Amino acid sequence: MKLHLGCGQEYKKGWLNVDSNKSLKADLHYDLNFGHWPFKDNSVDEIYACAALEHMADVGHFMHECYRILRRGGVLVIDRYPHFSSSSFFEDFGHIAIPASFKAFHYFWKNTDLWGCGPFRSGTVRIMFGKSFAVWNRLVEPLVNLKAPLMQKVYEGTFLRNLFPAEYLLVKLVK
Repeated sequence: MKLHLGCGQEYKKGWLNVDSNKSLKADLHYDLNFGHWPFKDNSVDEIYACAALEHMADVGHFMHECYRILRRGGVLVIDRYPHFSSSSFFEDFGHIAIPASFKAFHYFWKNTDLWGCGPFRSGTVRIMFGKSFAVWNRLVEPLVNLKAPLMQKVYEGTFLRNLFPAEYLLVKLVK
C-alpha cells in the first residue's frame, strides 16, 4: 500500500490519498494530528507527505505513526518541509511546526528511538532552493548538496544562508 498523507489538491492515482479537509478529494478524510491512525502495523510500503508535516500539531506523533505503519524497507518521503531560511513558511497561518535545519531530520536515523519511532535504517536530506534568483539557485543547490552533510553545514552555518535563502527540505527515510 502507498499512502499520500495530507494530499491537499494533489490527488495521486494508485495511492491512498488522505486529508483532513472534507472539501478536498481524498480516499480517506482523517485528522492525522491525533490518536492511532487507522492502518495496521507494518502494512505500508511507501508514504509521501508533501507540504504536510509543517501543518501537524505534533511532529513526534506524526513520525511515530509513520514508523509504526511502514513495513521494514518501507520509505517515507517528506517533501517541501520549510527550511529555516525560507520566508515562505511565514506566508501560511496553517503552519504549526517550526521550520527546520537539515540536521533536525538526522535524529530519526542517527539516534535510537527518538519519540518512539526509530531509528530508521537510513536517510537523506536535501536542501532545496526556490525559483526566485533561479540562475543562482541552479548553481547553489547542487553545491550545497554535493558532499552532504559537510557542504550543508557550511551553507547553514555561514552568511550563505542569508545570501541564498533555501526554500524547503526534501527528506527520504527508510525503515
